[in-house]
Amino acid sequence: MAKLKDYIVKTKITNTNQYQSHGSESFNTEDYVYVESLENVKKLSNEERLSSATDFAIANNCSTTTSHKAYNGKNGASTWLRSAYSNTSMMIVLYFGTISRWASNSAFIGSCPCLSLSLEPFTHSQKTQRDFKISTVFADGKNRYNTIEFSEFQYPQSRVDSKTNYVLEDMYRKGLLKKTGKIFTSSSITNDSSDGLSQVEEYEFNNKFYVRVKSVHHYNSQEYSDGSRFKADEEFWIKVEPIKWKIKNWNELPKSINPNGNGKAKTLDLSSEEALFSSMQMNEKIASEESTMWQNSKIRAFLNGYDIHDEIKLNGNGNKDFTCKQNYSYKGKGFLSEMDHSDLIKLENSLAQNDELNSNNMRKMSRLEKLNPDKTPVRARRRMTDTETIKSWIDAGQSVLLRGPSGIGKTER
Repeated sequence: MAKLKDYIVKTKITNTNQYQSHGSESFNTEDYVYVESLENVKKLSNEERLSSATDFAIANNCSTTTSHKAYNGKNGASTWLRSAYSNTSMMIVLYFGTISRWASNSAFIGSCPCLSLSLEPFTHSQKTQRDFKISTVFADGKNRYNTIEFSEFQYPQSRVDSKTNYVLEDMYRKGLLKKTGKIFTSSSITNDSSDGLSQVEEYEFNNKFYVRVKSVHHYNSQEYSDGSRFKADEEFWIKVEPIKWKIKNWNELPKSINPNGNGKAKTLDLSSEEALFSSMQMNEKIASEESTMWQNSKIRAFLNGYDIHDEIKLNGNGNKDFTCKQNYSYKGKGFLSEMDHSDLIKLENSLAQNDELNSNNMRKMSRLEKLNPDKTPVRARRRMTDTETIKSWIDAGQSVLLRGPSGIGKTER
């Protein structure tokens, strides 16, 4: 079965030209992922255009306020638009919901990725169908929008509770947590004029995914989703969870998704409900009018996994005559690869099936196993290293017999 990521289709989007005015088709691009434009949001009310930010984005410098709430009840956040205002600044949605402008090298603005999915995985055979979760967001007694979640698209979002944080931190320091191999772009910056991007690794514990972050921010009035206050340089754990996407074309969807939809939509058009990341500047060097054009932006490169110069000059995806000297390359990495958890989800399903087989006594236990039962959960044991397995038996007061040919380090262990 193809990955859900493979069903993301390129979207033709209009962009700002070098004079920051709209309407020139030569500056349009086709991108898998993008952020909204001024044209798309200026017709909305302040409340409609306001988004919140995940705890991951807040820990990584996203500016929020406690005085204005998004429809989901969380604090309002400042988010990028892809439209330029001048050769030094871009348009943004402030955490009040108002439209403003800010320097394109600012690092405390969040990003709400947008993308479109083919409807094939939701309307065709069982071989292509995907599980999804639909939710409705109500505010002031009205249905404001609907969201959709997929297990395959996950990103660091919510701060864990204190008990879970203690357990994860203890296991992390003892080297007992398993890495999944995935990384996420994070930040180590202390102001809004330096890039300073870094990466955090993902770990698995009890079939859930987590990252360990260090908070970086210059606004100490920040507040996380659990009500805890921001503390600079605080190290804590954040859960990796399915992304909640706002459905932009809800009424036009087929009945397989929206029972009341008219079926006119050709794609499932989505925008993340919250700012998923921050500290990603549009352009870290303000050098020319071209530096504030979407086609040349760092965020475009990160969201799509592009090498910007290759995308414009070799693929013609942008105006070659206005290519910025500053280049950004995220080939083989970036947001699309970071959020894709399809391989890990398949692994989880495989492990669950193996657990079920064991629970049904499909394998005979040896006499030694009956006398010395290993009480470690099957799913955890299958992911443990040799050292962890040995330690679990020692902790249980059991003797350990290491078999195998010489020369593989049994004595040392």
